[in-house]
Amino acid sequence: MIAEIYGFPVYMDKLSDPEKFLRYIQDVKLAKSDGWNAKCLVSSKDGSSEIGDNDINFIHDEIFDELCLHGERYLEELKIDIKMSPSECNNPKCPDCRDIWVNKYEKGHSQDLHWHVNEQRDILFSFVCFLKFDPDKDASFVFVNPIPQFSVKCEKLRKNPYFSVAMKPNIEEGTIMIFPPWMLHYVETHHSNEPRISMAGNFYEIKSKE
Repeated sequence: MIAEIYGFPVYMDKLSDPEKFLRYIQDVKLAKSDGWNAKCLVSSKDGSSEIGDNDINFIHDEIFDELCLHGERYLEELKIDIKMSPSECNNPKCPDCRDIWVNKYEKGHSQDLHWHVNEQRDILFSFVCFLKFDPDKDASFVFVNPIPQFSVKCEKLRKNPYFSVAMKPNIEEGTIMIFPPWMLHYVETHHSNEPRISMAGNFYEIKSKE
């Protein structure tokens, strides 16, 4: 379930039912991103000034619980004895602090190179779920090698996955991927007439109250 990409552990598994996720988010408001370096529709008020506090962006408990389950499996494989959830406050059951959002890519949309590191937030890991995704037609998710591009001058080395400038994980519809927030990534331009829909967010440590 964990693949090593550029020396970092990336968890990959399948969601129980991507269609269920899509049903639960069908009423979530989406708006053009103007707060992030993205050219797509998002449901986060951090990503779009058109999203307000009163707009529907609630993430259903079933979605939240499944994300937590995959987070637990990731930590178990890493043998890290902590607890985490996609809730920014220390209360996993708080519906108002869930750092989860929806991305919708229509034809011509893309997302520029970025990471999820934030000095104001203690993010442990980031994630993305591919809810509506055709690997043969839809825009690819791409990780970028942190090694400076000019450092690898040998062409044969650059063709090796460990030394390549960038790589596309083997993703299918229903894949969930969890990775360290400092891993640089982007989404290529979407050329399909059908929308590409994903859910993304961040995990935070659940700290003991003792």
